[in-house]
Amino acid sequence: MPDEVGVGVVGRDRDQPRLGEDHPLEEPGQEIAAPRTSARADGLPPDAEALRHDDARRLVPDPGQVLEGLEAVRKRPGMYIGDVHDGTGLHHLIWEAVDNAVDEHLAGHCDAVHVTIHSEGSITVIDNGRGIPVGMHEKGVSAAEVVMTQLHAGGKFDSNSYKVSGGLHGVGVSVVNALSSRLEVWVKRGGTEYNIAFANGQKVSELEAVGRVGKANTGTRLHFWPDPRFFDSAKISVRALRHLLRAKAVLCPGLQVSLHDEASGEKLEWCYADGLRDYLTGELGDTAILPD
Repeated sequence: MPDEVGVGVVGRDRDQPRLGEDHPLEEPGQEIAAPRTSARADGLPPDAEALRHDDARRLVPDPGQVLEGLEAVRKRPGMYIGDVHDGTGLHHLIWEAVDNAVDEHLAGHCDAVHVTIHSEGSITVIDNGRGIPVGMHEKGVSAAEVVMTQLHAGGKFDSNSYKVSGGLHGVGVSVVNALSSRLEVWVKRGGTEYNIAFANGQKVSELEAVGRVGKANTGTRLHFWPDPRFFDSAKISVRALRHLLRAKAVLCPGLQVSLHDEASGEKLEWCYADGLRDYLTGELGDTAILPD
């Protein structure tokens, strides 16, 4: 009968010596030599250093694969804007542009933001904030160009500008540039209107003054064409925009938010002077409120 094998029971080869029997290759009185090892003071195996170096070679990327500027965004857009398959990533580009206007509002310099969805699929976001800085960086690069082409731009510009950071003309709007086939920027600041343009994340025209405006007439206009190569669908959900833009208005008392969909002709506008209180009052209507 062969040895039975069950749970927790391992079959034994008939030629395998039992515990306590002499080893078949062992001469009487002969000791079996243990494998040779080199002692290490740190207790690691002798080949640990070689293994460590081998792991390092696998983990450290080839220097030729280092991506600079906006190339990292174009290579892995999902890391910066979320899912590029279900539409959320595409809509995130709009939120980044709108959030710049919201930051200006929170700083007390903006009370209106307008979003237009053009019939061919491009988007325009306009605010009446202070306008993206147009001064020159200490290395001779215009602030507007730095803002639109560098991630996490945080350097100080001239005395009339402010630090660039995430959410305030920082990483967000540069990501919009990286994932757009074309992006045009108009800035009204200091009595002058400026323009600069980009294609596929690269500058195609220098920042230049294109006209004069009143000193109090300030703001930024971004017009961008999302690059369909980065998205499964270039279709923008007006319903989703409507919902989130209204939420921005509710959460930012006094900010006028408007949406224009050229394809359908729909125009909507929201402004809640008292924020959430005004929103709830409008939603509840004549419903009794307890306590008074």
